[in-house]
Amino acid sequence: MKCIYVDLIGYPKVTSDDEIVKFPFKKAEGIFYMLLLEGQLERVKLCSYFWPEANEEIGKKNLRNAIYSIRKVFGVDIFMSSSRALIQIDRSIVKVNDYDRVISEDVEFLTTLLENDRIELLDDFYIPDLIEFDEWLSYKKNHFMEKLNGFFAAMLNNDEITSSIKINICKKLIQLDEFDEKSYIRLIELYKEEREYQKSVEVFNKLENILKSELSITPSLEAVNLIDGILNERQKKDEKRESNIVSIGRDKEFNELMKSLGIFRKGENNNTVLVKGEAGIGKTNLVNNFINHISNGEYVLKIQCYPLEQDYYYESFRSVMEQISSIIREEDIHVPTYTMSALSALYPSFGIDYDIQMYMEEERNFGIIEKAVLNIFSIFGNRKNIILIIEDVHWMDKMSLQILKTILCQNTIKVFTIMTSRNAMSSNASNLIYHMKSRSVINEIVLERLNEELTRGLISHYVEIERNWQDYIYRESEGNPLFIMEYVNNIKQNKGFDILKSKAGDVIKSRIINLPLEVRKILEICSVFLDYIQLDALEKITGKGKIDLIDIIDDLLERNILVEKQKDRSNLELHFTHNKIKTFVKSEMSRSKKILLNKRFAEYYENRLGGKHDRELYLRLSFHYGECNMKIKQLEYRLKRFSGLVKINHEMFPEIDDYEMNKGTAVYLSETDIDSELKSIEKEYQSIKKSEFIENYKDVEIVYLYTMGRLLVDTGKHQSGRELIEKMIELAEKSGNLEYCIRGWFKIIHQTINSFDLDGMNFALENLEKLVTEEVDEGITAKVKRLKGYYCVLAGRYKDGEVYLNDAMETFKKLEFREKYILNIAASYMYIGESKRLQEKFEESISYYDKALAICSDKKLLSGIAYILASKGRVYYELGKIDKAEEFLLESIKYYSKIVFVWGRVIPSGYLALVYAGKRDEKNTYKYFKLSMEYIANSKNNYEKGMICRIKTELIKSCRDFSNWKKLEELIMSDLFNCCFGDLKCFDNPAMTYEKRRINELLDDKDVKYITESKK
Repeated sequence: MKCIYVDLIGYPKVTSDDEIVKFPFKKAEGIFYMLLLEGQLERVKLCSYFWPEANEEIGKKNLRNAIYSIRKVFGVDIFMSSSRALIQIDRSIVKVNDYDRVISEDVEFLTTLLENDRIELLDDFYIPDLIEFDEWLSYKKNHFMEKLNGFFAAMLNNDEITSSIKINICKKLIQLDEFDEKSYIRLIELYKEEREYQKSVEVFNKLENILKSELSITPSLEAVNLIDGILNERQKKDEKRESNIVSIGRDKEFNELMKSLGIFRKGENNNTVLVKGEAGIGKTNLVNNFINHISNGEYVLKIQCYPLEQDYYYESFRSVMEQISSIIREEDIHVPTYTMSALSALYPSFGIDYDIQMYMEEERNFGIIEKAVLNIFSIFGNRKNIILIIEDVHWMDKMSLQILKTILCQNTIKVFTIMTSRNAMSSNASNLIYHMKSRSVINEIVLERLNEELTRGLISHYVEIERNWQDYIYRESEGNPLFIMEYVNNIKQNKGFDILKSKAGDVIKSRIINLPLEVRKILEICSVFLDYIQLDALEKITGKGKIDLIDIIDDLLERNILVEKQKDRSNLELHFTHNKIKTFVKSEMSRSKKILLNKRFAEYYENRLGGKHDRELYLRLSFHYGECNMKIKQLEYRLKRFSGLVKINHEMFPEIDDYEMNKGTAVYLSETDIDSELKSIEKEYQSIKKSEFIENYKDVEIVYLYTMGRLLVDTGKHQSGRELIEKMIELAEKSGNLEYCIRGWFKIIHQTINSFDLDGMNFALENLEKLVTEEVDEGITAKVKRLKGYYCVLAGRYKDGEVYLNDAMETFKKLEFREKYILNIAASYMYIGESKRLQEKFEESISYYDKALAICSDKKLLSGIAYILASKGRVYYELGKIDKAEEFLLESIKYYSKIVFVWGRVIPSGYLALVYAGKRDEKNTYKYFKLSMEYIANSKNNYEKGMICRIKTELIKSCRDFSNWKKLEELIMSDLFNCCFGDLKCFDNPAMTYEKRRINELLDDKDVKYITESKK
């Protein structure tokens, strides 16, 4: 039997009887490859790829000719089909040598593939002027490379694969993607395991060079930390601590700072200076020396960034907000309530009590926070110059960096900024610096190591020792001020210290070991703090009195191991003089001691929960529980903190209890950041699930499922979110967790309202009614009645609905419930207004809308205001009061523009199109109708879809004489048949009664009928 062999990877090659096959034309060859990769295809589909512009008859004829040519070139029929419409290649005749073996994960073949220079699918194969085929081929190539990368990644984790093969895999992955930092890191690790340290350094240098030259960024902290560890093993440590030293050898850099400040003080520009250098080079000392020379006539604000803050949004800016709040109180500075409220909502430690009024709506709050911070800096800058000091900006979190970028790029705010950074930064920090360099608004000062002469001068400033000792210290420290000062401190504090027998890496150890035992124990506890050392926590955990602790702290300050930093005008913070000392102290403790201490810290912070500052404790709790390997508790507090950054009301009319008034509703992250965080949490959750017993995590699993489900629903992933909530309800029922059962059903009800799913709403209500009785909670029972009433209204049972709604209001208006459920009263009024509207009692509906609007306006509930205004505008349109309709619909759009709230947004834009059509305003008719179509494209609400159908038919009737009719008609007719005249699902409920009647009236109109008939 004749066999044909095909190579698809690299340059494609087809052989038959050991002879290379040449196809008569490119399209025939393309059809052959497409069928090999797709398996079976419809003939019509093939025609659409290779003859997209030909009619069906010509396309099929061309395909027959191509298939005949392929048969002829092989001398055998290689095609088979199960029907006339389908075609495929007989794989018993045609054998693919390479592609099939890759897809089947043939490790042996994948290994040989590493030796090939070109491993792209169908490399260099191209058919000109064939866009459809080109898009298909591009997709196939990308999909194949993703598969291949995945298989190679799996091989890297296979213990049976040798290191040499793994090294070749990494090299191949880097060849395929020269910016694949993960493969560089893995290759460095492999060389490290083989003790080929120089190769590790060469790979890192290659990564560093390509990122710098091509992208103007630096390697990730993970890569930097890895190479630092390798250099440590070779006694070439680059990570060194900064020390409180005199500025010997830094006169030039100091003068540069003072010169930049002078230019700023003259008002010429808002200078920003970046002080860069390796760890321990003296960046902090230079900045401190600069601060000491600043007069008291300026605001000096300081931000100290920490490594772990990078993963916690907005944390880096917390300290400067606390400093600002202190100054506001001391100087009695007037700041607008809106600004104070916004900052207090995100930073409860801001310390100033304000009602969180504007957070009762569903807003994307990063913009609000950004404006509030800019407003604060503007107010301060108008009083005095601002000097902003940011230590270790390379550790600043993403959202704080965005706020910082906005501040630094504002010409109207008078702020002089000094940032310190190590040479390697996170990508976010690098992007900020690159942006500022591109605008020429930043000066860079790079600190180098001290030369031999300056090293001697520094040593002589503190101690008198022989010249040969000074030379030895220089050789060992390589001119890094951190290690120079560690030698100096050892000489001053340890009389038995032998300089000539000590290596640079041992000098920190020598100082710590020689501390008194009691002092060393306290220092060990200090090293466990997430960021700065808190005296109250230290007192509680150690059980020592504050006086005793202060004596020990004074000793550590005297020894230059700890340092005091001014937090604000009345508070000091304790820090290690350098992170390297903290890391060393921590590393010397046994694992069991670290676990015990972290557990004590977690318990301390957990006992402090229960106030408005809880969200600030979640970060510490998550960190300490993670450090003591209590992964369930770590996930619990990570979930709580994330929920605080993405707080979206489940419904238009939330409850107002003390908790919600303090916390409000806010979305502080972008959709990209939310998705990224959700994926990270999901990964952590799955990891815990594999390693823990079900009894240990079922309570956290309920919280996890609810939180994730809620967030997925609220961020648009309705189906996957609902599945998680339903799973949570099932689990909560089994464990008897009534609270989360009720929460889950409420969430599902609100989702069904938003999607106009009446069957789903009824099902959820029936389940909720079984759980909730007045004995459980009278207020919650009334909420259920309110929702039951709304369901009845939507189902056309208007009388029953209004009875339920009025009954619910009876409870809400009781003294003990009124404040908490005040917005539920507004909801009840609005729903009765909807009932009147659907019964075409338009004047009555307006009176109920007005009652609801008064409450929402009083409570500044923007989402409610926006929707009710839209409803009023719609009713005025139905009454023929066009000017009134226009007024309320435009006002509604104004409120919608302030919030991220989808429900009802299509109403004002759709009806405004009708209003302007009536006013013969062609431009605005098109503008608002186009806007309504953009909103309806993402809507899951059948009622809103039906409403748009009605608007379309109205526009057909009234706008055919518009000069822009063709443009408008194209938008109207895009899905008119399917929406209005084919599948009428959107009219299958009583709530669409008068909308449906209006469409039917219009369909009888001869002009509308002409259009719709032509559409058919």
